[in-house]
This record gives sequence, C-alpha cells and structure tokens, in this order.
Amino acid sequence: MSSNPRLKIPQPIALCGYPNSGKSSVQRILADRFAVEPVDDGLPLRKIAMDWLGLAPEDVFTQEGKTRHTEILGRRWQNREILGELGNR
Repeated sequence: MSSNPRLKIPQPIALCGYPNSGKSSVQRILADRFAVEPVDDGLPLRKIAMDWLGLAPEDVFTQEGKTRHTEILGRRWQNREILGELGNR
C-alpha cells in the first residue's frame, strides 16, 4: 500500500433518474469535460435478461426496447420491469 499523498482514489458518481430524464446526456458531458470514465452498472442484469430470459440486446439497451413486452411463464412483462425485478434481487 502506497503512502503517496498524490495517489488518487477513484470517486464514483452515480446518476439516478426516471427513464429519459437525461442520465446518459449527463454521463456524456462528464466524460467529455472531466474525463470521467462511464461504467454500465446494469450490464450484469442486461446479460442475465438476454442469456437466461431470451431478451434481445435492443430489449435491454434501448429505451424503445425497454418499453416492449415479453411473455415469461404465462405473464406479460414490460422489459423495463424485468430489469427492475432482476435488480431488486
């Protein structure tokens, strides 16, 4: 472990908000102006939805796809709801 006072510890920034509230826009601004490195913390959930539940990349990465519905075990789910339920687990 270094005792160097110039050692910079990463400072995470979390953006929260409703769909289409501008989180991605703010993320781009932070990356462009301040060299903040974007991280998709939802990627593991998106991968589970694609690999285990058969959703397409468009269904989990795009706003339009997240509004679509998928039937799972006889129930009709909005794709956004599926991702939310996975996140709650």
